[in-house]
Amino acid sequence: MLNKKRSSPNKRNNVLNNFVIIERHRKVFTKRLVYNGTKYKKLKHILGAIETEIITEALEKTGNKSEAIQLLGVSRRTFYHKIKKMRS
Repeated sequence: MLNKKRSSPNKRNNVLNNFVIIERHRKVFTKRLVYNGTKYKKLKHILGAIETEIITEALEKTGNKSEAIQLLGVSRRTFYHKIKKMRS
């Protein structure tokens, strides 16, 4: 994470370690999905929350989109796709 006051990589690893994953017929079942005290129904929702947090922090830190894109190391197209996804 960009801001050390928010969740750290260790905290994210702990979240992932709490998953009980059983793969059967290409389906993933989880027992507990919690991130920053919020319960989620699907893993992709947690990953979306983490992604939103990272993008928001990059924008706060840099103050503009072009610098945030450079800081994150993603393409402009990917960045704007993620922003659009965050808004919906």
